[in-house]
Parts: sequence; structure tokens; C-alpha cells
Amino acid sequence: MLVIARIGQGWLKDLHEVKDQRFLGPEEFIEEIQGGRQERVSRVYKISLEDMIEAIEGRFKIRRSLVYSFSRNREGALGRSLVAYLGRRWAGYSLRVVADHFGRDPVVISVGVKRLEERLGADRGFSQRVEILEKNLIHNKKIIKVN
Repeated sequence: MLVIARIGQGWLKDLHEVKDQRFLGPEEFIEEIQGGRQERVSRVYKISLEDMIEAIEGRFKIRRSLVYSFSRNREGALGRSLVAYLGRRWAGYSLRVVADHFGRDPVVISVGVKRLEERLGADRGFSQRVEILEKNLIHNKKIIKVN
């Protein structure tokens, strides 16, 4: 859309600047894309990443050591993806913050969240387990922002 509209203008510096390792283009374009992608969360809760890891450990039986592990263990990857998904959805964390917390590349975390979201749409049992986790996680937490 943006690139096609500006194709006849030759090489343009603003089309070659990478923003947040996901977007290519000027600030106005990035704001337009982000505005269309943001989830409609009505509340942001005060939940630490550690609280999320503890909740995931309890509900999904994924050991904390696996979530922090640098191995390619699927359980650890699922744990990190759950933290990123829940953190973004309920506590306003960016994928970069979660990636930095685990010492991972934001792109890897983003791919994990995408897979998690696909699984939520395809696996009803898994989706129900995550819903219960979400309810338990936000129960009695302080709301820090209302959109």
C-alpha cells in the first residue's frame, strides 16, 4: 500500500528505516499500521512478568527453569509465548520488553505469540486453559490504566 503509492519516487530514505524491527517506512505509516493492529483492551493491570511466570508454572506445569532456559525446549518456548501474550494483552508489555527479560530476540518472541494465537483458535481445550489462567492472573490485580 505505502510502497506502491510511492514507487515512482525512486529510492527514499524513510522507506528503508526499520522501526521496532517490524515496520519499514515513515512514522505516519507506522502509526497507521499500529493503530489498526492494536487489540481493544479496556484495562491494563499491574502484573509483573514474574507473576505471569508463576501462574503459568502453576496452571501449565512448565518449570520456571525451562521458561528461562536457552535450550529449544518446546515447553520453555510455550511458557515464554504465554508470558508475551498475556503481558501484552493484560499488562501492556511490549514484545521487546518480554524478549529482553528472557534474553531473546523480539522476532522469536513474536513468532511464538503468533503460533500461540493460532493454537488458541484451533484448540478449544487449550483456549479454555488459557482463559482460566487469564481470569486467575487478573483477579484482584490493580488496574493501572483504562482505555
